Amino acid sequence: MEIQGFNIIENIGDGPIASVWKARQISLDRTVVIKVLKQKLITRPGEVHPVLKEVGLAAKLKHPNLVSIYDVAREGATYYFVIEHVSGQTIRKIVESTGEIFTVKSALSVAGQVAEALNMAWETCQLTHRAVNPDNIFLDDNT
Repeated sequence: MEIQGFNIIENIGDGPIASVWKARQISLDRTVVIKVLKQKLITRPGEVHPVLKEVGLAAKLKHPNLVSIYDVAREGATYYFVIEHVSGQTIRKIVESTGEIFTVKSALSVAGQVAEALNMAWETCQLTHRAVNPDNIFLDDNT
């Protein structure tokens, strides 16, 4: 896969809506994540898919527990959005790779942070996250 302005590093996931790629943004020399919308979701070429409309709204959100959205774009028939790369692992990967069980205190801390971010998204843009699960909650290595 190629997207102008980015060096694709690796595929890091594949979900029902998008394939997820780790990439290097050439212009700013930073690591990012690119989510490429599945072609089967594009029913009318040139029409902005509802997912991308929501991403555009979410780009206005600023919260320490939300990844920043850098861009929403289209290149030919490829629709994608570029988001902040988080150096860390998902809750699922942490549990599966280490067998670590979260203490009640740490689980409540994570749940509280997720709830704060979701609340802010709702209050600001009436946005809801449709896939809050252990695969979409990252613990940042840098915090």
